[in-house]
Amino acid sequence: MATYYIRKNNVISMVRGDTFSFNITLSDDEFPDEIYILSEDDKLFFALMEPNKSFEESLLIKEYTSEDVNPDGSITISLEDEDTLLLPPGKYFYTIKLETKEDSENNSTVTTVIPKTSFFIID
Repeated sequence: MATYYIRKNNVISMVRGDTFSFNITLSDDEFPDEIYILSEDDKLFFALMEPNKSFEESLLIKEYTSEDVNPDGSITISLEDEDTLLLPPGKYFYTIKLETKEDSENNSTVTTVIPKTSFFIID
């Protein structure tokens, strides 16, 4: 069994080279009891980055679509062993963003679901 933790403040710690996954459920601030289900054109991104690096400079970006939605409406964010195997132990950051299509002209809106948050890789 892998060693990892998600604290209440969304800080994640995991052992380098382990497999790690967690579920995220999206809801609107106005209607927190209603689950937002990804539509066909939506994309959810998980990005892992070094300190002082932007989303675009991430070491790893995972993309999830409506095909990845679980029966309960959540999405399982998964890191495979090779995703962190070659990263030195230390402090990194992660963020989760949602891209939704706004209209037929392919205009989209990007919403940060979880802002840059600490992600520790331990040996």
